[in-house]
Amino acid sequence: MYYYEVISDEYRFEEFVLDLFNAKYNTQSFQLYKTKGATQHGIDVFSTEKKIVIQCKKKDLSRTDYMLKKELAQDLDESLQAIEELPFNFEFFILATTTKKYTTIQDKTAKLSQDKPFDVQFLSWKDIERVIQQYPELRKQYYPHLVAPELMDSVQGSITPTVAVNGNDNMVAGRDLTVAQKIIKKNEVIPDAGGRHITDQEAYKIKNEVKKYSDFMKEAGLNPNPSKVWKRL
Repeated sequence: MYYYEVISDEYRFEEFVLDLFNAKYNTQSFQLYKTKGATQHGIDVFSTEKKIVIQCKKKDLSRTDYMLKKELAQDLDESLQAIEELPFNFEFFILATTTKKYTTIQDKTAKLSQDKPFDVQFLSWKDIERVIQQYPELRKQYYPHLVAPELMDSVQGSITPTVAVNGNDNMVAGRDLTVAQKIIKKNEVIPDAGGRHITDQEAYKIKNEVKKYSDFMKEAGLNPNPSKVWKRL
């Protein structure tokens, strides 16, 4: 699983949550609620079709867990009071945040779900990360600098671990070798615990996957860096 860096701008985070939920529910019904400076009624994103409202909270993660938990609890209380003025019905309220998962906040949302006529959920950044990797277009839009996980998995899955290959006349793939040495002519196999031997067919497949990665990066307007692929082998 990839670790995605937290989106640092609060308005960009709101747009990201909007796109994330549209992708998750395969819809375009999620919208940003009103505009900057307007009365938000405790939410930033909503879908009347899915009956979901979302409050987005981008947090300064340099602060202590104590302060973050205290703020999140306060955010919940204030948002749940504000949404009473919403002019439409909903069944789910979600607090989406850039913090890690806190048990105290989960417990609070569980208790609120019992007391309220709608479900209250806490969506931490760890929860969000699990969803991001399921949607290639979302990754491409917000994280174009990362290698597509499905390409990386395909590359890694193409190698059969055996013994290492030493010498400049061998075809090799091992962490102890430089990028220039990764694929060279196969000749002699010498047992060595530090690397892995690959076949001609596997080398050809790796070459194709690296090309896919390069094309992916070029489409995103970035310079491809195949060494990122090799470092994962």
